[in-house]
Amino acid sequence: MQRSWKEIAWIVDQVYNHKRTQVDVGVELGILASGICSDITDFCLGWCNLKKIPWGTDRRALALKALKKFLDSGRTPKRPPLSKNAVTHLKERAEALRKQAASALLQAEQYDHWARIAHKTLKREGKLHQQTPDIWRAARMEHAFLLRCEGMSYKDIGVRLDCTGQNARILVFKFQRRVAGSLSRVPPKFSFYKM
Repeated sequence: MQRSWKEIAWIVDQVYNHKRTQVDVGVELGILASGICSDITDFCLGWCNLKKIPWGTDRRALALKALKKFLDSGRTPKRPPLSKNAVTHLKERAEALRKQAASALLQAEQYDHWARIAHKTLKREGKLHQQTPDIWRAARMEHAFLLRCEGMSYKDIGVRLDCTGQNARILVFKFQRRVAGSLSRVPPKFSFYKM
């Protein structure tokens, strides 16, 4: 299907101004990434009067120059219509993500429920301030750390783990130090995670 200059200008704007990948735009529109690439090339050739297109940062600069010429001519970009394949793909993807989110929420609720029961039992029996098993304490610190990575505040983490916000902060920092210590023993060429 041949796309108009307005539709290709929208694609160029999404890829180079909104920093989306060609694959993402292609999946959204139901177009192969190679089709997006060739459309961008045609757009640059058509609006910059070149015979050959450079690659990399030069191509980005050329595409933005072509888009500026397009906009200066008084035209406006228009979003291409979705193909039928794209619509069904988006519906299937949305349903899969909805199921995945519901499953993750259920697992988190179950984990929180049993962690809260274990914590209250230890508290009631007076064993909470004694040395708790290392595995349980490590799991609690890791859980606090993962909740913090998800963007929760220390106060919210404290509510979920049945402790104060300050204690939640301490759990997160202890786990960070522990992970940083184990990562410091990893040779640099295998290290991919920086604290």
